[in-house]
Amino acid sequence: MVSPKILVADTDADFRSEIGKFLMDHNFLMYEAESITEAEDIAMRLKPDLAIIDLLASDDESGFVLSYHLKKKYPEMPVILVSNVASETGISFSLNTNEEKHWLWADIILEKASTNDQLHKEILKLLKM
Repeated sequence: MVSPKILVADTDADFRSEIGKFLMDHNFLMYEAESITEAEDIAMRLKPDLAIIDLLASDDESGFVLSYHLKKKYPEMPVILVSNVASETGISFSLNTNEEKHWLWADIILEKASTNDQLHKEILKLLKM
């Protein structure tokens, strides 16, 4: 069986490292990017099976922009947005309405503090494994 390829885009090297260990432990291949440009380049070259993107990353919009670009170019690619926004600001995002789905361009939103078990469950669900 071929291991699914997962793109992880986040400016936080510690988060990428933590997710990378988790993904390797579950037999996924991880490609990491710390910028929109790098993530888009990886997506174009390697066609990942799924993307995990930090919602706000470095410039308060890059996660939104990257998710939009990936979903426009590869609509079949599942996107998980991860964020600390709710815990830091009290503002939460959801995908409960069509309007939210339209402007967030993602399949799932998770808090970065979510358990690895929850992340694993969502990845398997999105990849239909």
